[in-house]
Amino acid sequence: MEKIIKEQVAGRQPDEIYELSIDNCPEAQLSGLTDAYTNLETLSLMNNGLTSLKGFPNFPNLRKLDLSDNQISEGLELLSGCENLEFLILSGNPLKDVASLESLKKLKQLQSLEVMNCPLTDTKDYRKEIFTLLEEVLFVDGLDRDGHPAPNDDDDDEDDEESEGGDEGDSDEAGDDHEEGEGEDGGSDDEKEESGRGTKRKHDEEDEDA
Repeated sequence: MEKIIKEQVAGRQPDEIYELSIDNCPEAQLSGLTDAYTNLETLSLMNNGLTSLKGFPNFPNLRKLDLSDNQISEGLELLSGCENLEFLILSGNPLKDVASLESLKKLKQLQSLEVMNCPLTDTKDYRKEIFTLLEEVLFVDGLDRDGHPAPNDDDDDEDDEESEGGDEGDSDEAGDDHEEGEGEDGGSDDEKEESGRGTKRKHDEEDEDA
């Protein structure tokens, strides 16, 4: 882990690091992470074979933590130093029951929790039990208390782009209609002038006949 961290830090100071991805590193224990990473916001520790969170640092600004596909079955109380954690992914760990999540009550900012492919999901109403246990949590495995999916940031961005594109299209069409209208109603200056001359010649001829 220390080697991967060093590569990603690339000579910067720990408090200048906002994101770390330490994945697929076969180590049962944490190493290389310290409290010095005070501004860390996103941390991924996927598929490392971790059996314990012993020595997990205090990360006051951490918002998202991915611990999926490890061997963690207990000790989640060691995450209490991440008081601003909002998104926690525990999928693929041998967490046997909802009671093993009890210590997450201390994470008052936690909004989204993922526990897919954990043994505790074998219980039919596991999501309901988690919502009862962790009152602050809004989404469990991507669904809210009523079974509605969590909003997707990418979808919101696409909707905004489509809305902006639609406005531009309407503006262009309006401009085309306006131009066509001018041609039909007013005609060109040359056409108006020619029409006037024709009318004058007609009056002159009538006067001569009279």
